[in-house]
Amino acid sequence: MVFVDTNVFVAALNRRDKLHERDRDLLQKAFTTFKWLYTSDYIFNECLLVAWARTRNTTLIQQLDKVIQESEKIEILKVDEPCFSTAKSYLRKHPKLISTLTDWASLVLMRDHKISNVLSFDIHFDKVRSIPEFSAINRISDASQII
Repeated sequence: MVFVDTNVFVAALNRRDKLHERDRDLLQKAFTTFKWLYTSDYIFNECLLVAWARTRNTTLIQQLDKVIQESEKIEILKVDEPCFSTAKSYLRKHPKLISTLTDWASLVLMRDHKISNVLSFDIHFDKVRSIPEFSAINRISDASQII
């Protein structure tokens, strides 16, 4: 099982992104290797926000929307009130490890759904391994890391 972070979706679909080819290959390998890819409603929102802020390209926004919401292989996990509260608690307790509520919510969802792999280029996911409940997190940033 694997969780997909914002930066992978956006760069994989944005042909003008300097990491486009690497991220496209990573996402394609994940699609062919894993039965399910997971993300969250917060990540979906962040994808649209980041893509719009970087490109102002409505076609890219539509592609992200279609790929994430219409794929039969991607399950969008919902950040509910308990997840939100727990993520806020981690953010307050460990602001120097990860400084965004979305990333903490992703980690809480991963923990709760027993997902240990995350496709991301965000090195903060490596730093949270110092917290016992996130010690099994394995950040995958290259297609060659998927076995």
